[in-house]
Amino acid sequence: MSTTKSDLLKIIRGKCLDCVCYQAREVELCPTERCALWPYRMGKDPYKTPRPMTKAQRENLSKALAARRQKTTAQHDEKL
Repeated sequence: MSTTKSDLLKIIRGKCLDCVCYQAREVELCPTERCALWPYRMGKDPYKTPRPMTKAQRENLSKALAARRQKTTAQHDEKL
């Protein structure tokens, strides 16, 4: 089984949380810029370039997101 990039980012995020006694806000405010993990402390790759999308792809993604939000809202309303 191989380790994925997202697994590594989660591990780094966990180490940063451990370093600041599990205070998420302190991870964000971390002043230790010389730390090798500092750029990755938020659990995201800061060097990742955005994927270029066509207008049609953006519209399809927007529709899928709207449908997912509507479904989630309906499920939430059913629980109430």
